[in-house]
Parts: sequence; structure tokens; C-alpha cells
Amino acid sequence: MRAHILLFTVVLVLLFVGSLSAAEVVEEKKPAIGAFGLYAFVPDGFMEFGYSEYASISGAGYGVWTSYGFGAYDLLGRISNWTLFIDDAYWKTSGGTNEDRFYVEPDLGMVALDMSILWKWRVHEAVEPYVGPTLGLGFLYGDLNVYEVDTDTGKKVDDPQDKQIPPVVPTAGFMGGCRFYPDPHFRLSVDLGFYNGLFAGISAGYAF
Repeated sequence: MRAHILLFTVVLVLLFVGSLSAAEVVEEKKPAIGAFGLYAFVPDGFMEFGYSEYASISGAGYGVWTSYGFGAYDLLGRISNWTLFIDDAYWKTSGGTNEDRFYVEPDLGMVALDMSILWKWRVHEAVEPYVGPTLGLGFLYGDLNVYEVDTDTGKKVDDPQDKQIPPVVPTAGFMGGCRFYPDPHFRLSVDLGFYNGLFAGISAGYAF
């Protein structure tokens, strides 16, 4: 958790400095390509709004991106594959009874397609903070076994149901970060934000 807080603090400071000393963006109408990796998690505090029993949810994703620059903003498209980390556990809604309790064994992954609009500030020839919203679609795959429970004991019964997972789910988020240019064409990025959970990630790319 301390590492998450430190990463968020670093990027927020960079964004604040960028907003105070924004300089003219020098490259316009330029495409770029690259690859990225992300780690995301749903804070337990979010889960406790709806559930008294649940499993922690996190995931790791990797993929490729392409962007096109329009002066003060970029259009960014990404395709990624995610491994979802959800332990086998009992789930029960807040205030629920044993009739609302289930034992869930998930083995899920997701392919995601999303688009972002990123506003950017060139604060230095080698430093460029940015922020913007993200929208997309996630295509789930894998298995989801759900056990009913005995209403008297609250324990699972040995008769799992292979639940039909939704084939497509919407994804949404907001990201901020900072690009670093060791060379005018090569960029390294640190990303933080919300993408169906809090996330941190890194990416590398080439700007034409």
C-alpha cells in the first residue's frame, strides 16, 4: 500500500508542476506506438459498500498502444490482456442472510479495448505530464463456479453451477501520468489512475 501511495504522490506532484508551468507542445499531428503493463486493484473499502463477505479483486494487464498527437491533446488507443486475481471465497451482500450467501471459484481473464483523450503539457523538452478519461469494452473469458450454501449452516453444498459470464462489460476510468523523453522519439511513461479499480503502470514507446 505504501508503494501505491508513493507512486500516486509522485505523479500528482508532476501534474501540479505541469499545470503551473505548461509550455507550448512542440510536436503536432505525430503518431506513436508502444507497449505497456498495468496493475490494478479494487480497495476493500469500495467492496464493503455492498458486501459483508467478499474476495479481494486485483489484476495485471499488458498490451500495446497507439496514439496520435493534436497539439495540446492525444488520442490514445489500447488493446490489452488481463489476468484477474480473485480468490475462492464466500460472498454475501451487506445485511444479507445465508440465503444470500454463495461460495465462488473464479478463474477469469479479460481482453480489453479502450480509447483515451489525454491533455498534455510540455513542461520541459524531456518531461510531459498528462491527464484524461478512458472508455472501452472488456471481453471476459474463463470459468466461474458458484456454489449455493446450506441455509442452516451457511456452508457450501457440493454442487457447483458453472455460471454464464457476461461476454462483454463496459470499462471506464481516468488516468494521469508523465512521459519522459530520453530521446525526442523515445518515450517512457508512468501512469496512475482509476480503471475499474485503482491502477499503476509503465509504458514505453516510439514517436514518429
